[in-house]
Amino acid sequence: MKHLFILGLVAVNSINHLFSQDATLIYTNTVNSTVTIETDIGLGSGFFVAPNIIATNYHVMEGALIANCYLNNSDTKFKIDGYLGVDKSVDLILLKVSTLNKPAIKFSTTTVSIGQKVYVIGSPKGLPATISDGIISGMRDIDGCKLIQMTAPISLGSSGGPVLNSNGELIGISVSQLKDGQNINFAIPKSNLDMLLNFKKEVPEELFTLVDSIVKKNDFPIDVVDTLVNSCLATSGGNQKMCACLLGKIQMEYTYEEFAVIEVKMQFDQTPADFMDFIGKAIADCRK
Repeated sequence: MKHLFILGLVAVNSINHLFSQDATLIYTNTVNSTVTIETDIGLGSGFFVAPNIIATNYHVMEGALIANCYLNNSDTKFKIDGYLGVDKSVDLILLKVSTLNKPAIKFSTTTVSIGQKVYVIGSPKGLPATISDGIISGMRDIDGCKLIQMTAPISLGSSGGPVLNSNGELIGISVSQLKDGQNINFAIPKSNLDMLLNFKKEVPEELFTLVDSIVKKNDFPIDVVDTLVNSCLATSGGNQKMCACLLGKIQMEYTYEEFAVIEVKMQFDQTPADFMDFIGKAIADCRK
């Protein structure tokens, strides 16, 4: 019986080794399903989970008015239409990109084990298509959220990238690192993404509805934000980056009550001179 047990273990290990892949093969098979996400406020990573659907961290998109993505082997940018699902509690969001479709990364069906090899693909510090490796060093419960602790290096810009096992299958999503630690990095278990996919919408919501942190700062209603952005886009030839920058400057300078008074005066051709000076300087700054 003992010999049979040992032979069984040998057989299992041989099968696992047969189907496991090295970093080169994992990268080759997976990189075309990953993207770099570029918003008006920062960078992040993401990956395809379904036709025209990209998953990433919610914090990558929070506060963004406009966003594009590009494949990690190309400079061609594709507009992100909006989001199909969001779960702030686990820091995940599903994005719709109607003009781009790549194969979804396969989800692992096996249980994550401490000590197993993992690979991460993302855009650390804005360097796209970067792969790193490490091991799972622990399973943690931080502030009520279950996280995978790993030694695979990640940096600013890696957030939202896929964490893969030795078969190139998804086991988690890169989310954060402990700045004062050595190789103490974290990923969100893919089970949370499974759940979000089950509740995704068919029609995407506009990104500006995620701008809670900006809107609440000076209490600009969502419809006012939408009007300002659309008006700017119409008069600037669709310059998304400049319009997002201009909106941010307006909200930093004026409360909504102050802006509402200016708006009324503008309707009667009585625009305050100081406001015109401010707008002129703001546009010049945003065009740089």
